[in-house]
Amino acid sequence: MRRMTLTLKEYSQRFNRSLSAIAKAGDIDRGDIYRIASGKRGCGPETAAKISKATDGYVTANDLQKVRLGWLARGSRRRKRVARPAKPRKSKADARREAVNV
Repeated sequence: MRRMTLTLKEYSQRFNRSLSAIAKAGDIDRGDIYRIASGKRGCGPETAAKISKATDGYVTANDLQKVRLGWLARGSRRRKRVARPAKPRKSKADARREAVNV
């Protein structure tokens, strides 16, 4: 019988293990595991093997890659900066003139 594969978040919920516990079991940085689980960060083959071992093979490198590609397809959630027109700057002389005229 073939074993089902899960994403890190699905594995965490189904087996009631926190991402921190998985990170500790796999000797992975806790911040990295959260970013990998959300898809914000990809992982190399070594990290994927550590995650697979820590989750008893339920989470594979392919599952991690699918999460990453899904995140990239949606685009980052970062707010795009809009270029604003520059404000005209006043010289010190203009500021002094305004202060005298008031």
